[in-house]
Amino acid sequence: PVMKAKSNSDRIVITGLGMISSLGHNVVTSCAAARAGITRLSELYGLQLTDPDTEAIEQAMGHSVSGFTDGFSGLGRLVRLGLAGLKDLITYSGLSEWRNTGLFINLSSGFYLKEWEKAERSKLEESEVDQEILPYDMELRDQVYQTWLIPSLLKLAKISIEPANQRIFFGDQTGFAQALQKAIENLQSGQIERCIIGGIDSYVEEDSLEATYYFDLLKTPSRGVG
Repeated sequence: PVMKAKSNSDRIVITGLGMISSLGHNVVTSCAAARAGITRLSELYGLQLTDPDTEAIEQAMGHSVSGFTDGFSGLGRLVRLGLAGLKDLITYSGLSEWRNTGLFINLSSGFYLKEWEKAERSKLEESEVDQEILPYDMELRDQVYQTWLIPSLLKLAKISIEPANQRIFFGDQTGFAQALQKAIENLQSGQIERCIIGGIDSYVEEDSLEATYYFDLLKTPSRGVG
């Protein structure tokens, strides 16, 4: 959403929305489809599963933005998703003024990936293998996202926002609440006049699927929920 402090008041108002999801490439379509109970379950090609009854090989299933993020992974996937949501927000709100604007983005904490990394690291230590590469380096991931995500979004969107008014959070649902609270504080103090608050997330890539599968959290032919 875009949030703005209302003149002569401490109240904060939402002046625009933007979204891309598996249900639609804009906020109106996505919300209408969700309200109608529509789902778009599709095959995820990062992980193959075996049906214990038929021994047939199946793909994991999930809700991806089919045809839009194909060929993109990691930072590239998040930038592509974030850019689409940002452009939709600009169209919806008619926003064209960027001076004194904040941009706060919340990302996944990577909790399952971090726990998976710890488990794999422990296995390596126990087996005394020095040369094997860990499946995922979460510390490096966070550094890359912190450094490049917002600048990449702004460059592609052809928008200029002061670095001092840019923030990245890694907190899942809690992180979005933190971003919201920080935006309200900055708006009420006059540090910024408006703030774009966004969340970008993706759990359909191979590493995320492997991590959730490792902890028995992924829906599979032998596990009906996940």
